[in-house]
Amino acid sequence: MGSDVQKRCTFDRKHYFYPDLPSGYQITQKYGTVNYLGPTLLFRPDSWLILAPLATGGQVLVGQGRAVSIEQIQLEQDIAKSTKSITGRVTHSCAVTEIVSRPDMRFEYAPFGGTHVPELLNSRDS
Repeated sequence: MGSDVQKRCTFDRKHYFYPDLPSGYQITQKYGTVNYLGPTLLFRPDSWLILAPLATGGQVLVGQGRAVSIEQIQLEQDIAKSTKSITGRVTHSCAVTEIVSRPDMRFEYAPFGGTHVPELLNSRDS
């Protein structure tokens, strides 16, 4: 994705009480994330455009769109979901990839972000 990938990733615990979190903590990557200072993404209603850095220090800009800067991409444990069954209470949790952006996305562009997240996650560098 054109970002700096960490050579060493670590996991941390966030301690807090939540009814569906029987362990009392959530496993996350607060400090040793997968990557940091990612690319600037431009999106339009129909597609994502990634700004690629150039050796001269500039960036390749193709088309028009809205810029969103990626702060970091991290893995974390999703909060468990409780379901009641005949045998008792069952809790489930799973891994989540969280994309943290800088606060430069405006409210009116939020629907485009949700629409194109699968496209972003499936993109590959050549």
